[in-house]
Amino acid sequence: MIAVKIGAKDDSPQRPNVLFMATYHAREWAATEVAIRLIKYLAAPPGSNPRVDSLIQSRDIWILPVANPDGYEYTFTADRLWRKTRSRQPGANVYGVDMNRNHRQNWGVDNIGSSPDPVSDIYRGPAPESEIEVRNVEAFHAAHPPVVSVSYHSYAGVVLWAPSAFNGPLPADLPVYRTLAGTNVRSAVRDNLPGSSRTYASPSTSWTLYLTNGEYNDWASARYGTVSFTTELTSGYTNGVFYGFEFPDDESQLQQLFNDNLPFALDAIECARDPLGYVSPTTFYHSDRIVLESVSPYVEATVPAASASHAAIAAPNPLSFRIDTANSGKYTRRLVTTNPLRPTSVSISAGGQTAAYSVLGVNGAEPADAGWTATQFTRDSTFFEAGKYSWYTASGGDLKSPVISVPSTADTVSLVFWTRYAGNGYTEQPNGDVNLSVDGGTTFQHVLRVQGAAPVFYPEQVTIGGVKGKQLVFDFVSNGLPWNLDEIAVVSHGAVTTTATSSATTLIPSENPVHHQIVYFPWPFGTGTGDILAYDFSGRLIWKTSVTAGGNVPWDLNSGHVANGVYVVIARSGGKTLRLKLFVVRDGS
Repeated sequence: MIAVKIGAKDDSPQRPNVLFMATYHAREWAATEVAIRLIKYLAAPPGSNPRVDSLIQSRDIWILPVANPDGYEYTFTADRLWRKTRSRQPGANVYGVDMNRNHRQNWGVDNIGSSPDPVSDIYRGPAPESEIEVRNVEAFHAAHPPVVSVSYHSYAGVVLWAPSAFNGPLPADLPVYRTLAGTNVRSAVRDNLPGSSRTYASPSTSWTLYLTNGEYNDWASARYGTVSFTTELTSGYTNGVFYGFEFPDDESQLQQLFNDNLPFALDAIECARDPLGYVSPTTFYHSDRIVLESVSPYVEATVPAASASHAAIAAPNPLSFRIDTANSGKYTRRLVTTNPLRPTSVSISAGGQTAAYSVLGVNGAEPADAGWTATQFTRDSTFFEAGKYSWYTASGGDLKSPVISVPSTADTVSLVFWTRYAGNGYTEQPNGDVNLSVDGGTTFQHVLRVQGAAPVFYPEQVTIGGVKGKQLVFDFVSNGLPWNLDEIAVVSHGAVTTTATSSATTLIPSENPVHHQIVYFPWPFGTGTGDILAYDFSGRLIWKTSVTAGGNVPWDLNSGHVANGVYVVIARSGGKTLRLKLFVVRDGS
């Protein structure tokens, strides 16, 4: 098994490891091709690309283009569609184990996510780590623990992350995963192959495609805290023709496949320095330190891992909560309150910061929950997350909120809700869209999409900035998707406050990327005075303001005629300096 290292010859703990692998499954030749092209791209002569030069100097980048060499060879000599390894198994002429069912994490927990039958393509092997290839991969991680890893497969057109063995759970590091991979509204991987059945690779937790156990992502994230992805390349179609695993031997299409996946690969390398603090130049997403995922029937939120045990939740009185240890992350932890409630306000304190939220409205399909307009959505008493009902449609229609007024004191809102649905992870259709109007229902914009298969309820959320004083209407639209919705809540964000006794560690804008006229910076230094400055990437000072009273510091982009682009924002106080990359992607509204 040959791995290529791109970077300095020595190993240094000062340089984070990033790992790319391909061809766990022998027949997936397109995966091998992308890995080889990535080697060539990164190994270009110095000076070809300043970003690549910087990454190579500060990262240890490892690429394993063929993780299953014996099986891969067999696809050239005997069986083009062979999947497994070539180890001898019990029975007459029985060979091979599915490497991606042979890792130790959740190995063999059921016969759905893997098979005990040696003839099966998803045979998990006689024991965990029975395959020398899997043992080699695990030994490599012990020697060079990767901060981020990407395992290339084909074909499904998705970007997946753990957990994968059970329906429903979400990783605690979900903000980090979504920052890198994006969402169905803004995915990190586009699909520009001619005639593809997809326009983007759908980013999702693995079980929305199908269940797997003994899988690599589960093992790497649980054992090493690796931010690990499975990228299923391509939709399996080109020019309207289904090719499945047999990607066309066409140079232009292979290069397009690589080009579509390159931005995500570079972001994966770049974010390894600070995954929690990373802002993606591809998705424009970033990880908030406190992310509210649900307010009813339980308050759920992710907070920095180091502060989870000292966190507090109030609504408005203190609430007891547990820390989700089954799906714990390296960078964040999930807090879940222990008693059901429907609060009118919530505050979450962690790591010296307090995030306050006001609940503007909740609807759970209960008879007393009035104001929503349902077309083809009906009350379902079979499946629900709370109460006695959820909203359900079998194949279409929409569910529209009443007009929700955002107070003049709030600039950002989150829509949080519980959902289950029965789609197809291999296609963009059917799907469910969430559209938002900021003008009382006259015009709508697309803010969230769900697709794939979610047979149990789980919490979804989307955060929208720049809505101060707006009249919001949310519209859930099923595009052929059998869809349940429950405990839909709209909450407004108050200012994120920093306790005076804590040392500030982050500068968090009201939105990033910025889509609106004004962006707000909660002053991170408590009562300390100082200033905030913004520079463009040529080093030119664009904006500066003095801060004497703390609170939310506004930057009016219109007054400064600020163009779309990337800016460095710096906050200074008493010898302390915080900085961030701010993305401005306004459409002129």
